[in-house]
Amino acid sequence: MARRPVAGFLVIVLGLSWLLFSIPVLAFYGVIPGANLPVEVFALASTLLIMLPAALWVIWITDGRAGVVPPKSWRVPYAASRLRTAAFS
Repeated sequence: MARRPVAGFLVIVLGLSWLLFSIPVLAFYGVIPGANLPVEVFALASTLLIMLPAALWVIWITDGRAGVVPPKSWRVPYAASRLRTAAFS
């Protein structure tokens, strides 16, 4: 995984996403109950429950903790955050 992180990510994501997306297909063809399952829910679940953790896991393996935790320079100063809040409210 550390030598080929993209291949590892694709194996994890495609394998688990195909399993997740097989649920609405099986329901559509009557193998399991629930013929009108919305595919959008499964796409969101694939993104949040499979792709995001897999990406973080691969980054953790290749770069360590420094790759996953954002640097302190990304923190927004208090005055800038108050200005943004005032501008959009």
